[in-house]
Amino acid sequence: RAATAVLILQWHFQTHRVPRTRQLVHTSAMTGQGWVEDLLGGKCIRMLNNMRMDVATFIQLCRIMREGGYIIEGPCDKVTVEESVAIALYGLSHDLTQRVLGERFQHSTETIHRHVRRLCQALVQLAPIALRHRNTDTTYPRIRNNRRLYPWFKVRGRILKLISYIR
Repeated sequence: RAATAVLILQWHFQTHRVPRTRQLVHTSAMTGQGWVEDLLGGKCIRMLNNMRMDVATFIQLCRIMREGGYIIEGPCDKVTVEESVAIALYGLSHDLTQRVLGERFQHSTETIHRHVRRLCQALVQLAPIALRHRNTDTTYPRIRNNRRLYPWFKVRGRILKLISYIR
């Protein structure tokens, strides 16, 4: 009985299949590169709101990525370094899905995924150079020289030492 039902369903779907035609999905007049250029040439607050970074820092990051060889622009690559960085920053700063980013930047989800991944890998390579460890052994001078704040840090330090001793 199950085999008969499968054959009937298979026959039904084969005879009543609607031919699919390919349709363009991303057809907006504003491309991703155009939007990035609009942000770079517009008011600084727009860049801060969208990328959580000011224009000068964004341009500096793109320059470091390009000149340091962290992101390589190929001759066939349709996405610039600026757009690639913008895709990742916009998605990370607003917690957006790849589909939403694809609609905003007019690219497929596969392209979005590739460029976000490429920027994340570049940032991991850049981290040892760009980030440095803070000295956590000393108290910040502004706190150490403030009579109202420093006693609390003394107590906190003693409590932390006690906790580490108990462990």
